[in-house]
Amino acid sequence: MALTTQADIKTFVDGYTNTTTGDIRRKRFIIYGRKGNSGDWTKLGYKQESASVTPNYDTEEIVDINGEKYNDKTAKNETFEMSETRFNPNKTAFLMDAVKYVTASREDQLKDYQLLYVCEWLKSSTHYLARLVDGVTLTVDNVGGQSFTTGDITFKGISQGKIGYVDSIVSPSFTEGSV
Repeated sequence: MALTTQADIKTFVDGYTNTTTGDIRRKRFIIYGRKGNSGDWTKLGYKQESASVTPNYDTEEIVDINGEKYNDKTAKNETFEMSETRFNPNKTAFLMDAVKYVTASREDQLKDYQLLYVCEWLKSSTHYLARLVDGVTLTVDNVGGQSFTTGDITFKGISQGKIGYVDSIVSPSFTEGSV
């Protein structure tokens, strides 16, 4: 049965444990991307020094019955951002296509990406915890660079997704979780 409730998701996620001691290395949080929903996954981060997942909460000011004001979170519009991403046709082919679309003013072609988040340090007996997100929008800003051609890459629309697992981080294949 698919994970349909928050309780189902909690039960599934609770089956994964931290397999490390001490600080978790960034290389163990792996994000893959691809155009459309088929084909090989590309591991993001080629010669990337930093990347971040930003929650971008939408808030609304609420006044309670006592007249106290507070901000309530109404939505989360997560983004995945990589600044000064190097373009390399052998390592970032689908990002090279994105640059072509931007150059041709065809940003409408940048709305059907998939991202796959894998937490290598969170493991069950045989699986790594993962989240698959469909319908992600890609933006490419500030194409230029000094020694190498780079651009600022942002993936938007990543707040939702399916929770599940992958068996391999070398050649991931996502399986939706179930209870």
